[in-house]
Amino acid sequence: MELGKIERLVGHFSGNEPGPTLIVMGGMHGNEPAGIFASRKILSLLQQSQPSFRGDFYALAGNLGALEVGERFIDEDFNRCWTEEIVQALVEGRRVPTTTHEAHERFELFCMIEQIAKQARGPIYFLDLHSTSSQSLPFGFILDFEPYGEDSHFCPAIENGQAAVALEVGRKMVDLIPVPTVTGLSAIHGTLLHYMTSRGFLSYVIEGGQHRAKSTILNHEAGIFLSLFDCGCLGEEVSDKVDFYYNMLQRETHRMPREFEIFYRHPVKDNEHFKMLPGFANFQEIEMGEELASDHGEIICAPEACRVFLPLYQNQGDDGFFLVRETA
Repeated sequence: MELGKIERLVGHFSGNEPGPTLIVMGGMHGNEPAGIFASRKILSLLQQSQPSFRGDFYALAGNLGALEVGERFIDEDFNRCWTEEIVQALVEGRRVPTTTHEAHERFELFCMIEQIAKQARGPIYFLDLHSTSSQSLPFGFILDFEPYGEDSHFCPAIENGQAAVALEVGRKMVDLIPVPTVTGLSAIHGTLLHYMTSRGFLSYVIEGGQHRAKSTILNHEAGIFLSLFDCGCLGEEVSDKVDFYYNMLQRETHRMPREFEIFYRHPVKDNEHFKMLPGFANFQEIEMGEELASDHGEIICAPEACRVFLPLYQNQGDDGFFLVRETA
């Protein structure tokens, strides 16, 4: 399946009545195209069926250059460069020097998000769609902390408490989708989720599965459609489609615990010297002392019985693997 021509705005569907705005992001990493395929499918479905619709649905594409070549990124990880310093410069209208490909794309994306926010006719929801290099069931990510700290005064949403509200509503939204939820993202810095939450947008991530699996596109379609329903853009007339997508996700994940927390991250400084041992699936249960990877010739073993999370099976990336525990 080919992406074809990719533009920043994948599509926009709006209703006559005011209501929520749902921004769906696909392709923050160039080797994760499933979110864009899914967005196109849902846009086509809405355009053909013309259901009653309140508010707006915007589908956006992330790292256009990386998507064109099918690589995770060009110069730097596009989902790690939304740091407090950079976001503060963008919010204050200061251009960050465009020394990398991603810096240019970040400014373009920032401007589009701000334009959408100005036109919003209700609360703004943000859904970021990702996929994994390993085999995986679908799951959700949410922040469980203030994205840039409580003293980040450059963000009005943090000052007036909107970011804290966004954290809580983001959790409620992902809880309505029948997939496991992962918290503990303090181990990862500079994601787009951090920025969107700091803006007071009701934000969450859905990982649909392995990069190229057909089921990943279906899982992302389900995440988009259920989000449109749960946030109030779509009404009861689409209940049959809601039931279809909900039951599909529930069948995939019904044997999994509902919530996990990250407690360990193995950073990768040199991809040439890190190698994940083959065969690990996302959320796979592991034993204490089990060999997981090698890094500069040193074998890395599990410190306790837990589950391995997001094992790295691609050439780019600075997260070798995470370890998670069940919390619910």
